[in-house]
Amino acid sequence: MNQPPIILYGNRQSQPTARVALYLSMAGIPYEFRKVDLRDGARPPPEIQSRGHFGMVPVLVQGNTTLAVSMVILTWLAEQTGQFGAVEPEERWQIAEWMGWIADGLLALQRSRAARVLNWDASVMSWWDGRSMTALGILDGALKHSTFLVGGRPTIADIAAFPLIDLIDEAGMTLADWPAVGVWYARMLALPGCRRHYDLLPE
Repeated sequence: MNQPPIILYGNRQSQPTARVALYLSMAGIPYEFRKVDLRDGARPPPEIQSRGHFGMVPVLVQGNTTLAVSMVILTWLAEQTGQFGAVEPEERWQIAEWMGWIADGLLALQRSRAARVLNWDASVMSWWDGRSMTALGILDGALKHSTFLVGGRPTIADIAAFPLIDLIDEAGMTLADWPAVGVWYARMLALPGCRRHYDLLPE
């Protein structure tokens, strides 16, 4: 039976939106992108508000299913499609652990980027930069011993991390300082359907 079309609500500057778009691109799943601008207190479109979600992007809608929060959307997509999820039972928790860390530790890169884009106070920028470098050190150490984060193949954990690394220069950092992350980034970018943040999301 044919599945209803997927609609992805998001914003071009949103790295969480980019990770969902990246999954759909790598999985070869067509979707409709609808731009949402939530700056300056703007409210989400009525069709999102009416479904009782959090006033944030991304939001994925397929038929009667509406999901917010990028990590939840990725997990749902992997379970629905059988792509980029766990193969062995223990991998499920390894993937969940990495995704939780990405949403917490590696998120510092998003804050370092915002600090520059929004011209935050220098002391705040410095604090987030320190957190970012600590996270990059952890990621680099893990990728020195593994081609991907879990199971030696790309999973939703890698897809979750990729948009943060893709805009590392906007966070004031460079992949040259994290060689194992750089090798992983190039390996990801060579995979079918893997595209950079701004190539995934239209103006």
